[in-house]
Amino acid sequence: MKGIKRMNYFNLIYTSFYSDYMLALKVPEDACKREAKCKHFGICGGCSYQHICYKDQLRMKKEFLEKLFEREIKIIPSPKEFFYRNKIELVYAFNKLGLREKGTYKRVVNLKECCLHSEKVKEILPELHELFKEHGIESYDYLRHEGYLRYVVLRHAKFSNQHMVTFVTANEAPIISKVAESLKEHFDSIVWSINSSKADTSFGAVQQFWNSAHIEERFEDIKFKIGANTFFQNNSYVALQIYRKIKERAFGKVLDLYAGCATISAFIADNCDSVEAVEINSEAIDYGHTNLHINDITNVELLQQDVYAYLKNKQSLDFDYVILDPPRAGLERAFKHVLRLKPKSIIYLSCNPVVFRRELFFFKKFYKVSEMLAYDMFPQTPHIELLCVLERK
Repeated sequence: MKGIKRMNYFNLIYTSFYSDYMLALKVPEDACKREAKCKHFGICGGCSYQHICYKDQLRMKKEFLEKLFEREIKIIPSPKEFFYRNKIELVYAFNKLGLREKGTYKRVVNLKECCLHSEKVKEILPELHELFKEHGIESYDYLRHEGYLRYVVLRHAKFSNQHMVTFVTANEAPIISKVAESLKEHFDSIVWSINSSKADTSFGAVQQFWNSAHIEERFEDIKFKIGANTFFQNNSYVALQIYRKIKERAFGKVLDLYAGCATISAFIADNCDSVEAVEINSEAIDYGHTNLHINDITNVELLQQDVYAYLKNKQSLDFDYVILDPPRAGLERAFKHVLRLKPKSIIYLSCNPVVFRRELFFFKKFYKVSEMLAYDMFPQTPHIELLCVLERK
């Protein structure tokens, strides 16, 4: 366990692997090329691999991961190569509504379509522009921190086919309500939230909603309510595949850390004796309790707490399995406390394999890799999701 205190000395390892990752973005000469599907490709920063045949996108990611982890890794393709994202955050700045231009933070591409989200984007964008013009909706200058409408966030529950739009404004002026009223027939949920801080984020305090405050998604027989600020895996098709795999491996008494709105906990609950789920975000906790209630799940306890604080103060260490789904930064200072739990198995879902490789160096002192799978959560981009099952030695 002493080696855990030396993690900061391995930042050089992280830097080296990150450099390799950036090099991996360069497409090899033998890659199969094709015409990009989206008219904005090459300018928009939303994706970078549309001009590469999907089989070679998978090959590039597989080869990089196998080099990174020095082992053979199976990669699971996304069931859908395009129109797979269930959420898109459109910035409204400089009178343009879209995504930031590739390679710069200071310019925005005025989108006409997006081939990653849903056909709804192409349908609704012209109407949004007309409504903004009609009602004098001022865009937000995020460089000077001036203006009104900051973000338009579109969500699409893929399996239930429900749609949500969230308007994020910089102040409480109610003019956006006129736009919302005009869209009530097009969306199952319309939300107005406010972010008055200088932080450039689409999260905000919910001010008002129309039709409903949430949409509902369904994974097999489990229902999930999703709010404006709720974290939900962006590719529902791949997320379902991952949750099925986790359910195959988790039994007995389970601890689910970084639990969000209890999506994994709810999905695996009938396979477990009990699940203790920990999440710090208050809205996620509220929706988590709702999700457990609507699915009649009684063996999951949902706790609102910072993961590090929870682990540091945890007295009972009696868990068979620990599920980890941390943010891109990884476990950070919670790492050594995870090891202190000494579970039979750790199921780690990583959205940043480079960071996980650094952590795995220490995990392997006490655990062996039982299974490692890559899931292509984000086709047309270099990003990859990694699921690793660790068994105690």
